Amino acid sequence: MLEYLQIENFALIEELDLSLNRGLTVFTGETGAGKSILLDAIAFLLGARANTLSIRKDKPYMAVSGFFHIKNDQDLKAIIKKHQLEDEEDRNRIHIWRRYNRNGRGQIRINGQPATLTILRECGESLIEINGQHGFQQLFQVKNHLKMLDRLGSEKHHQLLQTYQQRYALWRQLQKDLEILEQRERESIQMLELWQYQNNELTSANLNLEEEEILKREQKRLSNISKNKQSIEKVYQLLTSDQGGSLSILQALNLGQREFVSIVQSDEEFNSASEQWDTCLYTLEELAADFSRSLGSMDEDPYELNRVEERISDLAQLKRKYGNSIAEIMEYHQEIQLKIQASETNEEKLIELRAALKQAQAKMKDAADQLFQSRQKLSEFLSQGVITELADLEMPNTRFKVELYRNEEDLNFNNLGSETCEFLIAANIGEDLKPLVKIASGGELSRIMLALRSIMLQGDIPIVIFDEIDTGISGQTVQRVAEKLAKLSRHCQLLLVTHQPAVAVMGDHHVFIRKTEDAEKTYTLIRELNEREIEEEIKRLIVGASESSGADLLVKELIKRADSYKREMV
Repeated sequence: MLEYLQIENFALIEELDLSLNRGLTVFTGETGAGKSILLDAIAFLLGARANTLSIRKDKPYMAVSGFFHIKNDQDLKAIIKKHQLEDEEDRNRIHIWRRYNRNGRGQIRINGQPATLTILRECGESLIEINGQHGFQQLFQVKNHLKMLDRLGSEKHHQLLQTYQQRYALWRQLQKDLEILEQRERESIQMLELWQYQNNELTSANLNLEEEEILKREQKRLSNISKNKQSIEKVYQLLTSDQGGSLSILQALNLGQREFVSIVQSDEEFNSASEQWDTCLYTLEELAADFSRSLGSMDEDPYELNRVEERISDLAQLKRKYGNSIAEIMEYHQEIQLKIQASETNEEKLIELRAALKQAQAKMKDAADQLFQSRQKLSEFLSQGVITELADLEMPNTRFKVELYRNEEDLNFNNLGSETCEFLIAANIGEDLKPLVKIASGGELSRIMLALRSIMLQGDIPIVIFDEIDTGISGQTVQRVAEKLAKLSRHCQLLLVTHQPAVAVMGDHHVFIRKTEDAEKTYTLIRELNEREIEEEIKRLIVGASESSGADLLVKELIKRADSYKREMV
């Protein structure tokens, strides 16, 4: 419900703070006092088109702020949560603030956070229904007609709807899965030849992680084999051959060994030195033998060097094509092997998925058929119910029909079902049924909405506004309208602009709107009336400014009758 409304610089309203309550709140006042301005301000707050002409003269901006209690409004809470606009301190309230500057720029905040006009309108559609010259959000959007029809359904009907929506969601998901798989199949067909070529190339390459390092070491060895052979020959000569008449290293060591034999025989202190000398001799003899063998095998092999260098070149080319390292190439090889394997199993998956989709569609169609049959019964009930209600509201010749259309040859499924729904009406005898959205008469639309709301008392719109719904009716019809409004107000917060005393007395709260002037400006003033003031205002609605003792009695009688009806209704 709307708990509190603040308005600044909106048309004739310079500043307004208005507290509102549950039940039926009536707004009365003389013609031109600004009742429609108040509703315009509420419409602006909820996303109506802004106009600089609505900004009070000599003011730079206009602003409207509203505090709403949304404890039981789960749909609106879901919208707020979706857009991350929740009030963490109190999730059962929502504060909407909208400002529009004379330069044409505006600001919107929901719970203190910036919001777009689209989000504001989405919240507004779930929050308040305005009926009258300001618009008929529900009636003027054909997409809402099916939702309005479903609200009449029993628990069984809602279970049918839920079952259908679950099956529809599964069918849509399988459709998306199939589209993705078919796209992959097309891509794999296009890429399969390339993947197979790459797989063959990489398989033939027979890669391993250590090969490149081994090849580089081998390349370095083979490239330096001639130089290394010369160096080893020099070392070998030093070890084994006479050097310009001098002994070789091994000859000198052998000679020294013989000398140590004679020294040790006479002085055992030199045993350790002799053993170390022997070790050096034996080590160098083994080294000389190794050098001798190496020199025998160290022949240059240009073919082997070419082979190594070609393999290194091949690996470099693979890195240019498939990755920066052997590890990356091997990882890519695994990836394309998996893709080839997946492409081979795609066809089998496609067959399974198409079968599942076909089965899901059959179950969805079965649920849609049951839902359609239930809606046909509801449409007949609602059609007749609206006709009966409209007869009570002085529209006795009106024909109303809830039209359900379903193309059996080419069913079009969506989240709501397989049919479309539209309200048709013929307000006068001899006229053809026409779409309700094309009716121009605000008075007729208001009464039609009241008739619908009278049937669908448990609506999902927490706040309903009627602007002069009682225009053009009189007598007993006014009383019936008043009673229907009172009954409706027990299921939602109802704000009502009226000129009819019989309607005004049904209000749980009464707000008076008047226009006042000073030497320079005109103002609209709004305030809630007390009991005595309510009686005076009802009297004004009956006789205007005239004095009449009979009017006093009539006012008391109207109030008494209204109080009695409301007590019985409870």
